[in-house]
Amino acid sequence: MKHALLLCAILLLTASVSPAIQFINAPRYELLPDETATEELWLIAESNITFRGLAEEDVFAVTAVAELSGTFANDLWAMADQVGFTGRARDDVRLLGRTLRIAGTTDRNLVAAGTTVEVDTGATIGQDAVLIGEDVLFKGGARNLRIMASRASVSGRVKGNLRVAAADIVVLPGTEIEGDLVYTSPDELVLDSRVLVRGNLRRSLTFPGGYVRPQPSSRSRVSFQSFLYINALLALLVFCAVFPHFTGRAVRMLRQSPGWCLLAGLLAFGLLPMVGFVSMLTLVGLATGAFTIGIYLAMLYLAKGIVALVLGGMIMRRRGPQPFRNVFSALSFGLLILYASVWIPYIGDTIMALVAVLGLGALVLSLFSREAPGFVVAAQPVVTPPLPRTSAPLNPEDINESGP
Repeated sequence: MKHALLLCAILLLTASVSPAIQFINAPRYELLPDETATEELWLIAESNITFRGLAEEDVFAVTAVAELSGTFANDLWAMADQVGFTGRARDDVRLLGRTLRIAGTTDRNLVAAGTTVEVDTGATIGQDAVLIGEDVLFKGGARNLRIMASRASVSGRVKGNLRVAAADIVVLPGTEIEGDLVYTSPDELVLDSRVLVRGNLRRSLTFPGGYVRPQPSSRSRVSFQSFLYINALLALLVFCAVFPHFTGRAVRMLRQSPGWCLLAGLLAFGLLPMVGFVSMLTLVGLATGAFTIGIYLAMLYLAKGIVALVLGGMIMRRRGPQPFRNVFSALSFGLLILYASVWIPYIGDTIMALVAVLGLGALVLSLFSREAPGFVVAAQPVVTPPLPRTSAPLNPEDINESGP
C-alpha cells in the first residue's frame, strides 16, 4: 500500500495542474457536516475517507473504504474497496470498487463498476445510470438505465428505457418501466404480470451502449487469437531479455502479495490516465502528460506477461531465477491459458480485465522495490560443468538431479 501511495503522490506532484487543486495524502480523511471544501480535492487515504460536508468543486477520492454522505456541487469520482454513497451530487458520479452501495441522489449521470453494485430503494439518478459488475441490484429510480453484469436484478422505476445484458436477469414484481425493455441473455426473459412495461419488450444482440457483439466463425476467432498470442509472446520475450531483474521483481511481487498488486493496479488504472490527461491540458505539461499515458499503455500491455509467468511458473513448479529457455516455456504456457480464457462464456472479458489490473499493480510496485528478483530471468544460459572422465562406470546416485 505504501508503494502505491508513494507512486500516486509523485505523479500528482509532478503534474502541471492549476494551483486551485488541493492534494491530500493521509492515513485517513474526514470532512465534518459543518465544513466546506472550496477547492477541487484529490484525496488519497490509506484506511478510509468520510465525507459529510460540502464540496464546491470536483472531488477525486482513492482509499480502502469511502463513506460519501455529504453534498457535492460538481463531479464526484471515488475508487475504493468499499464505497457507500448516501449523499447528494448535483453533477455526475463515477464509482469504482469491489462493493458499491448507492443510496443517495445525483442530479445527473451515474457510472458504477464493481464486483457487487447495489442501488438502494431511496436512490435517485436524475439522468442516465450505467451499472457494470458481477452482481448488479437496482431498486431505485433513474431516467434511463443500462446494466452489464453476470447476474442482474431490477426493481424500482425507470422513466425511460432499460437495457440489460446479463447471463441471469430478474425483473421483480412492481417494477415500472416507462420506455422499452431491451435485454441480451442466453435465456428468454419471462415477466411477471405485475411488471409494468409501457414500451416494447424485445431480445437483442445489441449490448447497452450500442455495441453489437460480433459473431465470427470459430475458425476466424482461433486465427485472430493465435495472431494476438504470437505477437504478445514475442514482445514479452524481448521485454524479459532486456529487463530481467525488473520482470523478476514484478513476478515475485505478484506471487507474494496479490492483494496489494490488485489495489495498486486499481489505483494506477484510475489515476495514471487522469494525471496524464490533466497534464496535457497545459502547454508546460504536454510532454509529461504524453509520456505518462505512453508508459501507462505500455505497462497495461505488458501486465498479462507478468501474470502469465506466475501461472506458468506455478504449473511447472519453477521458482527463483531461471534460464531463458525455462522462461520461454513458462511464458508460452501461461499466455496460452490466458488467451484460452477468452473463450469462457460471459466471464472471459472479466478474467482478462482482472489479469490486466493484477499485472499492472505488480509492475507499479516493482518500480519501488529493491528485492532480489523472483522467477525470471537468468539472462545468460546456465552452463553446468562437464562430468569428469573416468574409466569406471558411473553410479546413478552420484549424478546430481539438477545436472544435464
